[in-house]
Amino acid sequence: MRIFGMGLPELLIIIAIVAVIFGPNLFKKLGKRLKDTGDAAKKALDSGEKAAGVNTKKVDGEEKDTLEKITDFQDSVDQWMENKKDIDTGEGKAEDASKQA
Repeated sequence: MRIFGMGLPELLIIIAIVAVIFGPNLFKKLGKRLKDTGDAAKKALDSGEKAAGVNTKKVDGEEKDTLEKITDFQDSVDQWMENKKDIDTGEGKAEDASKQA
């Protein structure tokens, strides 16, 4: 996988440098904005679906694959935000400690 001629190791180094410079709050804000954007897109698709009288649940072929990828991405962002919230509030640490005991 190459993005702008850089491989995964180079991108990870750049992300680490950005994290050190801007801190973890940047990633929290980006994650929240990404989730909000996904939610807004989902609402827009639903309202457009209703206005056009089209049911996206009955699409097939390439459109179905694209829709599934978008839905999977939204689910992964939602899961990431939930995990991030647990880590920030310390709930994940308490659960891990109780499992180790």
